[in-house]
Formats: sequence, structure tokens, C-alpha cells
Amino acid sequence: MRLLLVLVALLAACRAPDSYGIQVLIGGKLIDGKGGAPIEPSVVIVEAGKFRAVGAQASTPIPPASVKVDTAGQTLRPPSGKVIEAGGTADLEVLDTTGAVVRRMANGEWK
Repeated sequence: MRLLLVLVALLAACRAPDSYGIQVLIGGKLIDGKGGAPIEPSVVIVEAGKFRAVGAQASTPIPPASVKVDTAGQTLRPPSGKVIEAGGTADLEVLDTTGAVVRRMANGEWK
């Protein structure tokens, strides 16, 4: 019985990083979709499928209990017709240096 409890606890701890409560994308160039100048380096904080905070790395506090994703050298942008702003649905695309989409997030989940 004790072994079973230990195994269950270990399995619960082995979830994918994308399923943790708070994700922080750090260092990328952010194009928020509102028409302003890109923010670089940026911080984008995602929690419960929403953007919790978005801004410059120098002025956006990073929660200590979060999964940190290094996006330096990449560009973060919203899908067509959307914007990236605090309180909005966490939908975004991550582009590499060639402009190719390498990852997509929808409602805070990586696709």
C-alpha cells in the first residue's frame, strides 16, 4: 500500500511543464498586435489560460513559483486578428529567426 502511494505521488509530479499553473516566457521580442513598437527583451506571464502580465523584462516581475521558458532570439506574436495583453486569452505564436512558426499556444496550452 505504501509503495502504491509513493508511485501515485511520483506520477502526479511527472506532468508536462506546459500543464503547470504559471508559465513565463522570458527574453523574446514581443509583437503585441496593437501596432506599437516591439518589446525586447520581454516577459509574458500565462496563468489559467490568460495573459497575467506582459511587458519589458526590466519592469515585469517574474513569479518565483513558475515554469520559465527562454524565448531569447525568438519572436512572440498573436495569431492573426488577436492581441497579447494582460487579461486576454493566452493565444500566441513563437517564431524562429527565419520567421517560421515553431510553437503555438492556445488558451495557455502549447499545441
